[in-house]
Amino acid sequence: KRIQKRTLLLWGERDTISTVQDAKKLQRCIAGSTLRIFPGVGHGLPYLMPKEVAEEVTRFLNKIDSSF
Repeated sequence: KRIQKRTLLLWGERDTISTVQDAKKLQRCIAGSTLRIFPGVGHGLPYLMPKEVAEEVTRFLNKIDSSF
């Protein structure tokens, strides 16, 4: 709850280590956060879908940049 910056949360739908339930709780706790859940992916999201993760991060950063 102390995080005051825009935050992007990327999560694998099938993550059994940090579940989607955990992600949704984080999203509720971090005001203004964005949660993107990737279907069919587990805990290794950045390794399994590096291109998609990079695209999401780029989109998020561009959105932040354009709001200044």
